[in-house]
Amino acid sequence: MKYINKLRAAFSGLFYSLQSDQSFQQQILLGGLVIPLVIYFCSPLKQAELFFLVASFVHILTTELQNSSLEATLNHLHPEQHQAVGLSKDLAASAVLVAGMFFFFVVGSIILTRLI
Repeated sequence: MKYINKLRAAFSGLFYSLQSDQSFQQQILLGGLVIPLVIYFCSPLKQAELFFLVASFVHILTTELQNSSLEATLNHLHPEQHQAVGLSKDLAASAVLVAGMFFFFVVGSIILTRLI
């Protein structure tokens, strides 16, 4: 029962993000546009290419969830502006940026192999 409650809580957080977290929704939209285009224009994809394409996108979603979680907690605990809180939020946002850069590196690598 303990694991079912944990799983329920995890899905609750995911559904909340899908319904209410604008950044998470934008990431879903971006991946929902880019991934099918890459698959369409670069097919057939090798198994490793498809793996890295999906894994790098999942990495963006994971870091976005962590970023949103950290921001919500910091906003609740420290609603007024503070330099350390701002830095923490910036660092979490940077993790999403790095994940996004990796995703576009993967996309670019797949496209470049078709052009060369």
